[in-house]
Amino acid sequence: MYARVSVGRTFQTSLKVEEEGAATLTFTSNPKTNSAHPEMAKSKEIQEFRAKVDKNQRDLRDQLHQRVREAKQVQSSRHDDASALLQDVFNPSSSIAHPPNGNRLSYPGTSIDRSATYASANEVVKSSEDLLNEYGRIEKLIEDSKCGDEQPMADSWQQEAKDMERQLELGRKKAIRDVKKTLGADYDGERGLEHPEGPDGAEENIGGKENDTLDYELLKTLRYAERGVKRMVKGLPKDDAIDK
Repeated sequence: MYARVSVGRTFQTSLKVEEEGAATLTFTSNPKTNSAHPEMAKSKEIQEFRAKVDKNQRDLRDQLHQRVREAKQVQSSRHDDASALLQDVFNPSSSIAHPPNGNRLSYPGTSIDRSATYASANEVVKSSEDLLNEYGRIEKLIEDSKCGDEQPMADSWQQEAKDMERQLELGRKKAIRDVKKTLGADYDGERGLEHPEGPDGAEENIGGKENDTLDYELLKTLRYAERGVKRMVKGLPKDDAIDK
């Protein structure tokens, strides 16, 4: 028994069913149909090929976008994990030294806290951070001590010593003058020297070499006493008068 089935305009299918129940499927072409519309068949094949190419391009483009999104998500996740690691390493007093709820810290995708050298490495990092902070503090002290002076340290010390010596000399001169005034010394423009004020308010001598001899009122008193003694001696009898 034969059964003929027509598929489209191009092919015809014949189905033969034998007595044993087996079925044989054969394809036979229809030359009349193929020869009648060759251009139409060719155009249809081109359209199907173009549609297949467009579909493949869309699929590839979608897969590419999907892979890019997945790569960005992985990169963002790794960046967050690295940032959390660095923050915990350089701030050990916050999370590493005092883990939340007393539990050991575990980083996503890592086993750092289970390492045998984790505690010692943490101590090394903390000590290094303290050392860097101390170095920064000392460097700041050195910068502040310069006070904007670009001279070498030895020259700066020599200048400070000269300034100190000058200030001490001005203080000595001012003290001498104050003592003279207090004790009532004979102090005038001819015997004494002028003492204009220096840059620090102290009085400074600018008129040649200073006469450091103090002329106190005590000297006058001693002179008066000497005169009195001489007068008393003159009033005493001489040796010749005593012998007679």
